Order: sequence, then structure tokens, then C-alpha cells
Amino acid sequence: MPTVLCLGTKAYLSVVERSEQNISLDNIYKISRALKVSAAELLECSSQ
Repeated sequence: MPTVLCLGTKAYLSVVERSEQNISLDNIYKISRALKVSAAELLECSSQ
């Protein structure tokens, strides 16, 4: 059974991506599970 990511609208995810709104730890966890990566990987800073 595929993981379904249900965090609201695409607009919400876009606002979070642009750092216009903070995201809860619950939602970070949900996104990490849907992407099959650890929450720590999502929070890593890249020096690129």
C-alpha cells in the first residue's frame, strides 16, 4: 500500500518551502516517511 501524503494543499507546502511559515515536527515526520528518508536528512543543511 503506498504512503499517502496529506498535509493540506500544495500552497501550504510551497509556503513552507519558501520559509514563509514554520512546519510542525509532526509534518516533518510525515514528509520524511512519505519520501522514505529520515527526518534528520530533511533537516540537514547543505553547503551548496
